Amino acid sequence: MERFSFKNLIEALYNNELDAIITYDFEVEGKEDLESITIEECEPIVAISKSNPLSEKKDLKVSDLSEEQFVIVNPDECENGVNLVKRDMNKYSGFIPKFYIVDTMENAVLWVEGGGKCAVFNTGMRALLTLSK
Repeated sequence: MERFSFKNLIEALYNNELDAIITYDFEVEGKEDLESITIEECEPIVAISKSNPLSEKKDLKVSDLSEEQFVIVNPDECENGVNLVKRDMNKYSGFIPKFYIVDTMENAVLWVEGGGKCAVFNTGMRALLTLSK
């Protein structure tokens, strides 16, 4: 078992270094010669730290976060994910987030936990976000 960035994961599959991968569907959209199956549906969630004053707001809406900075993984590593966040935030909440770019998903989680940023993750990451202290 190995851990790769999104970009390196796809490249390793194309280079026959890996036989199969588990990744998000948005990362394989439009990739030639790849077959995929859905293992689990994961809904997007917005994560903010408990130390952010907005975390205390009742009936918090994503549009309330329009002035917050969202941490994302480098677009060179996860271009489809970044484009998806831009499109969906604009479509459903009426704004394009201000982004803070990091190199890894682990760093994105750390920025949220530290209270400095918000992020769009998915429901599959809830265990990671709630187990970290």
